[in-house]
Amino acid sequence: MKRILSFLTAMLLVLCAVCCACAEVSYTSLPEKLFKKQLKTDNGLKGAFVISAEGEEDQIPPFIRAVRNAEFELRGIRSGEELHYYLYQTQESDDSMAALQELYLKNDAVYFRSDFLPGKVFSLPVIRDIPDAVFPGGEGGNPSLLPALIRYLLDWIQQNQNEETGILDQYKYDLEMWLSRFAPETAVRKQEDGYSTLQFSYHIPAEALKNSLYDLMEKAVKDENIHQTLAAWMTEEQLGTYLNEHLLGYYRQIIDALQLENDAVLTRTITLGETVGIYLELPLDQRITGYRKLTVQSDDQLTDIALDNGSFVLRAILPNEWIDGKIEADKAEGWVMRYPATDSAGKDDCFACSLQLNRQTSQYTDEDNRSHETYEWKLLVEQDASRLPDTVDSTVFPTLESTEFRLNLHFFSKYEHSSPTTMEFEANVLRGSTHLTLSGKVKSAAPWVFMPFDISGAEPFFALSDEEKTNLDTQWLKEAEEKLSRTMMDPAAQ
Repeated sequence: MKRILSFLTAMLLVLCAVCCACAEVSYTSLPEKLFKKQLKTDNGLKGAFVISAEGEEDQIPPFIRAVRNAEFELRGIRSGEELHYYLYQTQESDDSMAALQELYLKNDAVYFRSDFLPGKVFSLPVIRDIPDAVFPGGEGGNPSLLPALIRYLLDWIQQNQNEETGILDQYKYDLEMWLSRFAPETAVRKQEDGYSTLQFSYHIPAEALKNSLYDLMEKAVKDENIHQTLAAWMTEEQLGTYLNEHLLGYYRQIIDALQLENDAVLTRTITLGETVGIYLELPLDQRITGYRKLTVQSDDQLTDIALDNGSFVLRAILPNEWIDGKIEADKAEGWVMRYPATDSAGKDDCFACSLQLNRQTSQYTDEDNRSHETYEWKLLVEQDASRLPDTVDSTVFPTLESTEFRLNLHFFSKYEHSSPTTMEFEANVLRGSTHLTLSGKVKSAAPWVFMPFDISGAEPFFALSDEEKTNLDTQWLKEAEEKLSRTMMDPAAQ
């Protein structure tokens, strides 16, 4: 079943990329016409897709091997807040459906059934609630805070955080006032372009940092605006457990018990009255976080984030637009690495790679007055030691094989709202001799009768044991390999 869900995840990744396209183009864009107008009102979705795979058999995931070269029809329709999506193959003899796989969204739950698992219906939480199912409990039986963090990150990816509410403005002001209590060290630096920069460095004792953290916690726990804001990411149980005034004494004890080895350091670089660089060094309690220090260094282009546990450093250097949840430049590059902090640390789990993202878009109108919009993304992940410290010998790192991800989307439609909108898509993963492709075409269509499957007796998927999931997985793969029709001969059968 995990591999089945992997397939659904792959489809969601394509749709997420489409949503990114919708977010970055104007209100009248074709992605928005299709996904935000037609499919949310009175239109259905019809299309087809196929997954293909080339390369060494042992390098191709078992699920991909089971469904490759099998063309599926795709249908989707909405009724109010309910959604019904299904995949199937058409029997040539009588045009009936075969190998039917269905998803049904109702009442904040997703239901799944498959012809390859007869008599079985499974329920899964919607995407926002999946973290609660995967990470159900925290310390001492309390609800885990990790699901709330994941939901916050989902909203951050969708750029919901860009809606300025002003709720945190007072906290930003309080932080600035608190910081002003510490006398900074100042230095003037001459730049290559002739301009001078002024650096203000604050060294904040660990004890002062603890006191500030408690004051912030006390204020937040009593702030109704904070409660309302966090309700978007936390359940009522999480809010009632963690934003509880009666627990302030307990939080005081936790904060006092933090083992912070060094002072916090904050350095601001200012030129012509503007902050052009920030350096933050924050001590962490290694017993709790697994790391002893967090450093963040940011300028007008890149943000460098590093976690140090004394043996290894996990580090990411990313363009600021990625940190802000935006992709606006046609080209951008980031780096991710894990390297030893000491000579005695091992090298087996170390790596250093670059992330090279290229984006292209185009718009044109054809001779039939049909509008076209294309979106193309390429992400290349390859070994790159250029950002490692000079003291680190990367020649002993394990070899990292280059991987390229590609996504191409082509939308076209006439101006009228009633005109169907078509999306052609192709997603590729290339690594060595392995080449995986998901390609197809969908378009908006006139609605049909909304007839989802029976969900009575559905089994919660995340409540199944590992053994039960493995058995279902094995059964689904066996049925798929035996019963799916292929558009061409399966290489494994040749």
